[in-house]
Amino acid sequence: MPVRALLHYALEVPDQSVGQKFYRDFGLVDATGRDNAVRLRPAPLSREAVLLYPGPKKRLHHLAFGAPGDEFEGVKETLRRAGVKETDPPRGAPEGGIWVRDPDGHAVNIRQEGRDLPPADPPLTLNSPGHVSRIAVRGCPEGLEARPRRLGHALLFTPDVDRQLDFYTRALGM
Repeated sequence: MPVRALLHYALEVPDQSVGQKFYRDFGLVDATGRDNAVRLRPAPLSREAVLLYPGPKKRLHHLAFGAPGDEFEGVKETLRRAGVKETDPPRGAPEGGIWVRDPDGHAVNIRQEGRDLPPADPPLTLNSPGHVSRIAVRGCPEGLEARPRRLGHALLFTPDVDRQLDFYTRALGM
């Protein structure tokens, strides 16, 4: 049973305000939270995609994945069979789900949650032979800012690609 969604990633940073400005400039907006993490999200979503924790240097704090419904129990069983041990969450991390470490020692949180999808784009009005509905109007939308709509990928650097691939594909089903 696989995980179905990358819910968020969390970083430790020496200056949260610098990180917050970077992600705001990128197009994320502030999300609410009850701890000392700065939380940011794509504007169309209610769930945070990036968490910034205070720390002495820049580093990955944790990754959070979603396995909705019965798939959560399946992921737990697959992790158990793969010999992956549950661990305590990192200091300040959100509660819930299970916590494990990947082969490089990164904290990974699997939560019984599904993906939060942005609303669908409005349909584009296209002209085609015999069907002309757009007259004297540009085909591309005007006045829209390029902004992130959801979190889709995260990049990890590793000294052992095969070991990480095995963990994320075999143990997490990605």
